[in-house]
Amino acid sequence: MRFYMFNKEEYDTIVSECKKSSKLSSALSDLRKDSLEELSVVSHEIKNYAAYLKTSYQFISHKNSELKDNKFWNNMGTTIDELVGYMNRTSLYRYSFKDSEMLECNVKELLERIKTYIGKKYSNEAHSEKLPLNTELINADEKTSFYISSHLLTLGINELIDNAYEACSNKPICLQIQCDNQLMHLSIINASDSEPDKSLLKDMIDAADKSGTPDIYSYDLSRLCTPFFTTKKSHSGLGLSSVYQMCILGGASLSMTYNSASHITTTCITLERS
Repeated sequence: MRFYMFNKEEYDTIVSECKKSSKLSSALSDLRKDSLEELSVVSHEIKNYAAYLKTSYQFISHKNSELKDNKFWNNMGTTIDELVGYMNRTSLYRYSFKDSEMLECNVKELLERIKTYIGKKYSNEAHSEKLPLNTELINADEKTSFYISSHLLTLGINELIDNAYEACSNKPICLQIQCDNQLMHLSIINASDSEPDKSLLKDMIDAADKSGTPDIYSYDLSRLCTPFFTTKKSHSGLGLSSVYQMCILGGASLSMTYNSASHITTTCITLERS
């Protein structure tokens, strides 16, 4: 089975054609609604079965302590955990296609949300070296307001933060907010433990010169955001594709760059200011 996701240019073309034809708009809307409803029902049913299977496994393990040394039993537990994990990822992917409420938010509220999320997930000893979160405001302050979809605010940004923390094992990430004209750029900046696959780098933005300016490349989002594409064996390949879809439906844009000299990746979401 092949999965395809529209890029922003294709999506804008469809929107433009729908504005010209109310019949086309209505037909696509009905198709999208029916498909999402059917997918939602099936997804919830499978998740319920998987959750029941995991609970049953845990109950039997608790009742029969001798099973802890059984290789087959332990392998089955690992498989069940992976199944539940993949179901959670597909739920995120499904939500990325649903209509989302547009919210007016300010920088202070955004930073509080992000710091609360990081504090809950990364405050244990295993992640203590990654805290605190470094923040930088450029031509912006805590009162600067912007428009953002509820899905992107509550799910998408958290997904990008998780990606950043995973990429750098022992360094904090930086959150930069910069405004120009009517746009606000939310950048999540992190050092990488290893260099990315060169095939994932698309265009060179700035070339190194005699003054020592590093090579900065843009990532090929058409590959990175393809559903189920991943460079890591344990991943589902649905995180970035879900965020990309949330950005498209929420009127935002997503970009990623890599600095080959400092091994720093910058993931930027551009939003409209209110």
